[in-house]
Amino acid sequence: MILLAPILLGIVLGISLAAPPGPMTAFITSVSVDSWKRGFLAGMGALSADGVLAAIVYGLSSVIDLGDYVRYVYVLGAVAMIGFGLLVLRSRENGTPFGRPGWRVYLQAFGLGLGNPFQILWWFSAGLAFAYAGGALLFAGLFGAIGVYVLGFTLLIHKGVGRYPSARPWIHWGTSALIFAFGGYFVFLAVGGV
Repeated sequence: MILLAPILLGIVLGISLAAPPGPMTAFITSVSVDSWKRGFLAGMGALSADGVLAAIVYGLSSVIDLGDYVRYVYVLGAVAMIGFGLLVLRSRENGTPFGRPGWRVYLQAFGLGLGNPFQILWWFSAGLAFAYAGGALLFAGLFGAIGVYVLGFTLLIHKGVGRYPSARPWIHWGTSALIFAFGGYFVFLAVGGV
């Protein structure tokens, strides 16, 4: 039972990290409209970015104070969000699903994940705190839960659009608008908002 507690906590944390609406969820949703497999690859790109951020946090946590660099994280995040918002719009206008090969979708989501201030700040705050609370077992549960969530989410979106094709353009426009909104929010935070 002692070993099960950190895994269960990791599962809850994984779902809480993956489920909220945000730029990554918007991107995965938009890709899933055309192909659940591409959506899943986008989710795995995001998961891989989380893995890289987790490794950086644990490797450099004792020498880096992110507080001095938060403004730059927001600026980079704003640039990434605006770029990915344009990518979503362009794919809708061309009628092409984010490049032909799945590896491109994976890399796009990986790049978005590495440039997403929410993911970066989560890992440098909550992620670091939870590492001390549950260690490797907690993160095994966390990453496992994210993988299962991404699979279920992408299948649900793709099957839903298959059943209601008129939702397709609304999903593309809505996800694009959401990504642009996060870009604007990150600019606001970078110039001293909240």
